[in-house]
Amino acid sequence: MPTGNIINLFLQTAQAYPERVAFIHEGTAITFGELLNDMQHTAGLYIQKGIMPGNKVLVFVPMSSDLYRIVLALFYIGACPVFLDEWVSFSRLKKCLETVPCTSVIAGRKLLLLSYFAQPLRKIRLKLYAGAKYRDAPQTRPYDAHDDETALVTFTTGTTGTPKAANRTHGFLYAQYHALRPLLDRELVSFVSLPVVVLANLGLGKTTVLPPARFSAGKKDTYKNLVGYLHDNMVEEIISSPSVCLQIDNSVKLSMAHILTGGGAVFPADAETLLHAFPGAEVTVVYGSTEAEPVCHIAAESLAAVTPETLKSYGLPVGRPVKCSVIPYREGIIEFPPQAPIEELALPEGKDGEIIVAGPHVLKGYINNPEAERRYKLRVKNEIWHRTGDAGMMKDGLLYFLGPCSEIINYNGVTYYPVITGYMFCGMTGATRAALLMHDGNPLLIVQSPAKIKDDILQNALAFVQLPDAAIKYVQKIPLDKRHRTKIDYDRLRAMIRS
Repeated sequence: MPTGNIINLFLQTAQAYPERVAFIHEGTAITFGELLNDMQHTAGLYIQKGIMPGNKVLVFVPMSSDLYRIVLALFYIGACPVFLDEWVSFSRLKKCLETVPCTSVIAGRKLLLLSYFAQPLRKIRLKLYAGAKYRDAPQTRPYDAHDDETALVTFTTGTTGTPKAANRTHGFLYAQYHALRPLLDRELVSFVSLPVVVLANLGLGKTTVLPPARFSAGKKDTYKNLVGYLHDNMVEEIISSPSVCLQIDNSVKLSMAHILTGGGAVFPADAETLLHAFPGAEVTVVYGSTEAEPVCHIAAESLAAVTPETLKSYGLPVGRPVKCSVIPYREGIIEFPPQAPIEELALPEGKDGEIIVAGPHVLKGYINNPEAERRYKLRVKNEIWHRTGDAGMMKDGLLYFLGPCSEIINYNGVTYYPVITGYMFCGMTGATRAALLMHDGNPLLIVQSPAKIKDDILQNALAFVQLPDAAIKYVQKIPLDKRHRTKIDYDRLRAMIRS
């Protein structure tokens, strides 16, 4: 199926619905027609400044209509936006730019000023202000990109020393759009905090309400005025991470038609919370990763009905994937004959191992990182399968999630999955969060709880999760991942325990 530049999806929609509102942000609305015009002039400005097709452009702009004007303009001229996490350290920044050298940086004034003093950024020759005047620049024609040309680069975590730069080609983004479309194709005003979904919404012609300034899932004040913001902008659909959806104080009962959440595990109690908070809304939970989004999805009603016994026996159901398998987990590179069928490597249903996925919307590789490609990609019969690093099993066509393979604990002949164990322990004790790890050769449960757990309750819970002799350590706060604030950050947690 021919795709060309991913920008074509937006161009077709903007020309069909020029008067429709594309973005609402901080009280300002911009139509598709206005965004198209601004984007084309911005593209002309960038050509004037010397940005060429194929150039990698580091973009440091907060989530806003300006961000998407800039990204669309770069797509339009065949340049490639490169994104780093906002919390990136200087050492990480240096490694990322060594992996993906950039010819330009587009940022706000403060960061541009900093770039003259930060060695990794100082080397970038062309520095452009994100708010530079563009309306006098001439418009230009779109670049005719091929499917396999890099459209966008984002960085993801990994075990290799070289950063994993996800090579999001135009063909990949087009396939991802079509994989997401069934979940998004409804005429609703959407509040979206997941950037890839915003791109899909632009292709679908949906009105997207962008998060307010300084929005962060990790900040307490993020949710303080969010209900009012959603109400004032007549939002009908929320698309965000579980940590955001679960924190929205919907005491005023916002009238939502759809909640779509992903980026972290949603357990039965969380599903019940969402269904109660948004009565009448269709609530959908997506399972996926940077390299494969989405893999599958499941209705919150189905999750809410999952019993502790099911969790203990199989794991957390996440949906019915289209092209997925479970293979024996092995650290490092898996040597597998490329002409052998994947069935020779796959485990039978009911056996746990590592989840692997394939399909047009599954990332094919990384930039300048052959080690990561050997580690995370399996080439089978001219098809690339991605190793997710997640443990799981298939049963009756349903995929069950067990948590990261790297966190699996084998102790005294029993296999423990800390994500599942922690959830079940919290459900029985009232603890806010619990993390299981090995410490000095023995299992240790790190517990975040509003109060010390009564001994009889504690012993019953430990017996149910098969950890009768585990040590307990109470902490004020268990650290979470910085991106979605949904997963326990075990590296930081281990550092806390050692200190």
